[in-house]
Amino acid sequence: VKSLVDARMPCVLDAETGIQQYCGDDYAKGYSNQNDFVQGSLYIMQTKEGEGRKPIYHNLLTKIGNTDGVGEVSSFIKSENTMRSGEHRLSEDITRLFLLQYIIDYSQQRDVGTKESFRVLEIQPTNSATADTQGFQLTKEKVAAWAGISEDQKDRITITTMSTAEFIGKTEDLNKNYDLIYIGACIDDFNTTGSGTSKSTVDNDTRMNGLIYTHTGDYVAGNLCITGMMDVDYGGAYICQKDNPQPEATHCAAVHP
Repeated sequence: VKSLVDARMPCVLDAETGIQQYCGDDYAKGYSNQNDFVQGSLYIMQTKEGEGRKPIYHNLLTKIGNTDGVGEVSSFIKSENTMRSGEHRLSEDITRLFLLQYIIDYSQQRDVGTKESFRVLEIQPTNSATADTQGFQLTKEKVAAWAGISEDQKDRITITTMSTAEFIGKTEDLNKNYDLIYIGACIDDFNTTGSGTSKSTVDNDTRMNGLIYTHTGDYVAGNLCITGMMDVDYGGAYICQKDNPQPEATHCAAVHP
């Protein structure tokens, strides 16, 4: 048994055969006569007590009532489900069939390492990155709580903050460079009304009031001589003189004599 477990090979042991003889303390830590006990690729079935024993392979699809001896498997399911979605998520109802599958696949489990650093990208609508209208402000302490990192390890967390204007010009690989992307809602640099939790944005286009992120900009008004789509439309902005022969400067000269 020891050589099989060391090699991560699946091993099923009937408890009545003698746990200490075949496993020893190091290979069955936590075993205390549970009906089902799993440690690594070792599965100890049944109980040493003769009374009430059932054939080993009965009720493979029945949910196990007492999971005290399969905490390792429960942790595995929770870990896997953080990376799975929909029908691919594992059921938290543990059966003996799943325990057998667990020890068979044990040697092929994905390695989950400990990260040495945790990188966060904070995107804000403007250059301001203070608290939003709900009073929330991203900090290393909050990221540590989300990521399950102890506060004394918060120096491992790096927060990079940028505005949306800067972000849309980036070409970096987000999946490679960041572990978390946070989209903030600080509106300190906007035209606003109200205060506290009632504070909201105000736009020239009243249909946009209260919005922060939009795909279409607000109305912008300006003098005729500095608006338009053609290059000649901008001539008056640079040559504002009464005697300028360029017709596009006429309005500008009238506005700025």
